[in-house]
Amino acid sequence: MNSSAAPLWWYASNHQKYGPYSEAQLRELAQEGQIQRDDLVWHQGLDDWVMAASIEGLVPAHLLPPLPPTPVVDALPAQETTGISTPAPEKAGEPLLKAFVGQNYGFYASKWAEAERNNAAISWNWAAFFLGPLWMAYRKMYVYCAVFVAITFVTTSAGLLMRVPIATLESWYRFAGPAVSMLFGLFSNHLYKAHALRKINNTTAPDGAEQLASQIVRQGGASLLSVLAVVTATLVASLVMAMILAQFIELPKL
Repeated sequence: MNSSAAPLWWYASNHQKYGPYSEAQLRELAQEGQIQRDDLVWHQGLDDWVMAASIEGLVPAHLLPPLPPTPVVDALPAQETTGISTPAPEKAGEPLLKAFVGQNYGFYASKWAEAERNNAAISWNWAAFFLGPLWMAYRKMYVYCAVFVAITFVTTSAGLLMRVPIATLESWYRFAGPAVSMLFGLFSNHLYKAHALRKINNTTAPDGAEQLASQIVRQGGASLLSVLAVVTATLVASLVMAMILAQFIELPKL
């Protein structure tokens, strides 16, 4: 075998591994749209699979990265046809999810894998169980957090406007609180993955893969500052709501 010959390429897409191809053939496939930016490619000499977007000029910049939820698997072992053993590709889209989640990616990846094995949307998250909307703020899930806080304010305001006794409202919250915490604990990981994939899919980077990864890192991760902001905003909103309601109703007696 001529060691100076151009290396052969493989790519992983749509849950299958394809190849071998020459570099020219691979680029032709990319131009035809058969290889997407977050598909994985490999050639002899690489230690592991890499994203197609990381190969300069391989994939047209206008193509957006789809994120299939199931892992890439081998359609046919490469060594059966070429005698060349290719490494197992990572799950398609996983590099982007790693970049988005940050340091705790291992925890969330294991929970998502557990849910997929059980063919269900549930897996447990203690932080979400205890902290609820504060966990959402920490994970930069601002829309989810705002919706939950808004629902809480609306239901409380409605109860006061209907002159429901405060003791009754408190009993409702004592019942609803544990149930809501359970829902947070069971479904938060699923919601977080949906949030991450939506953010990644909506991220574009005309200047290439490095800019794409940088933008995804900024949008993801965690933020203690967001938690402090939500706590402060909630306290201020509570005081404002109390002052407004006091102008229209007499607070119910205990």
